[in-house]
Amino acid sequence: MILALAACSVPDPAPTELEDLIGWMYGHLADDEPAALGEGSVNLDRWTDAHLDETLEGYQVDVLTDEIVATLGAGERDLEGLEGVAVGYEHAEHMDVDALARGVMIDPRETHPEMYLEYESEELEGTRECFGEGTCDWLEYTSHAVQDLGLGVLMTIDAQIQARRYDTPLGEAWAYRYWTTEPPELSTDLVALDQTYFFWAFVPHGDRVRSMQASWVVVQVLDADLDSDLVLHLWVKGMIDGAREIDEAEP
Repeated sequence: MILALAACSVPDPAPTELEDLIGWMYGHLADDEPAALGEGSVNLDRWTDAHLDETLEGYQVDVLTDEIVATLGAGERDLEGLEGVAVGYEHAEHMDVDALARGVMIDPRETHPEMYLEYESEELEGTRECFGEGTCDWLEYTSHAVQDLGLGVLMTIDAQIQARRYDTPLGEAWAYRYWTTEPPELSTDLVALDQTYFFWAFVPHGDRVRSMQASWVVVQVLDADLDSDLVLHLWVKGMIDGAREIDEAEP
């Protein structure tokens, strides 16, 4: 069942600028009715029409308010220092909404066994299979993972994920949101992560599908010599690579 504390009243009009819009959609994912997501997806498509190229090196989206985070039902959180970045992508011609749902919601050990040293999940509602097939429109699960990030850095991360299919004037779309339920543990003294949030929306655009990812973190840099531009580059590269790999994995 979709979260009881999701908004029941008619939401405010969807923002038209990405910085405000992407967090607004994150907050409305679990509304009783998906009308807000549909309106937001139309605005996202219009914005992306004019600005897709501007996101390819990362587009700043620091707006994720206390009110938005409250829709998660995860208790009070201190968002001071939160930083966010968004990346848009136009998927390959053969990738429709269903193929992308199957590709994203797959068990990550099937696609990245070298990265996921440990992984387990518990489905709370719906299943990956029914969501990928389009026979259910809501999926919610928790996950625990130990990831090898390379260069000897391991990350232990516990998260909750919600995904939803919904109709828009452009056709069927889907989106999911993710948040960490505990501060991730990193085997490095360079940075410390307190919270992470993630959103990914897939919206039809003619005979293609465009997606927009947004990732927000509350992070503390512990090494003064760490190049923040390099961190941003790797952050954005990981998001673009993730979108590209889904297209390449689906014949």
